[in-house]
Amino acid sequence: MTLCTTQARAGGWPLPPGETEIILSISRLSADERYNSSGNRVWKSNYRKLEISPYIEHGVTSGLTLVGELAYMRESTNFFGREIENDAFSRLKLGGRQVLGEWNDTLFSFQPVVTFHFEGEADDPAATESGDIDGDFGLVLARNEEVAGFAVFSVQEVAWRYRDNGRPDEVRADITLGTRPWDGGMLLVKSLNEGALETTAAGELYRSSKLGVSIVQELPQADAPGWSAEIGIERTVFGRSTIDEATLRIALWRRF
Repeated sequence: MTLCTTQARAGGWPLPPGETEIILSISRLSADERYNSSGNRVWKSNYRKLEISPYIEHGVTSGLTLVGELAYMRESTNFFGREIENDAFSRLKLGGRQVLGEWNDTLFSFQPVVTFHFEGEADDPAATESGDIDGDFGLVLARNEEVAGFAVFSVQEVAWRYRDNGRPDEVRADITLGTRPWDGGMLLVKSLNEGALETTAAGELYRSSKLGVSIVQELPQADAPGWSAEIGIERTVFGRSTIDEATLRIALWRRF
């Protein structure tokens, strides 16, 4: 557990009762191509999105951690020289992570999360609109181990996502691998995968796979106790009926 009890944590382990962690993320997404229904890249209008999303975890009991996220986004599409812009609070997530138990050195947790959508029409393949609600029901596995002499941890999450108003339900499988290669630093490698269980109203069956790498560094504790900074990138490596996106992400972590 030593990898996850310092200032910067990875989701999967519960926060101690009364402790809170906030991660303020700023991400910049760009896309000039999309994957068609056959998985081939094709041209699309230049799309950009800036998103600011504070994420919070709060320990209630030794086994229950509450989670939440509020996102504000500003997006623009350049369609043959015509700039189409939109900015709004896009979503609110509320949920929790309850420890179920430990088996074979792996911690198992159940994580239900409800997402409320606010923007007029989102950029996702299912054309999510304001007032739509998602319900995520995930199983989270967290584990510490040693590989080739290095202490590493892994957090795996498999979830089913219910979506109302005729949008297709989704399945999601995310894996995060992490280690501390130097004092106060944490290296994270992520695989993010999701896909629809049925076709959209437009008859498309979408899916996407992304890879991400980020570094989290604790700031000098004498000057900024409890603070860490993160920088990372994510990139779509495979998809169907979805955009081919590249995302740059910076974040501040605060634990108290």
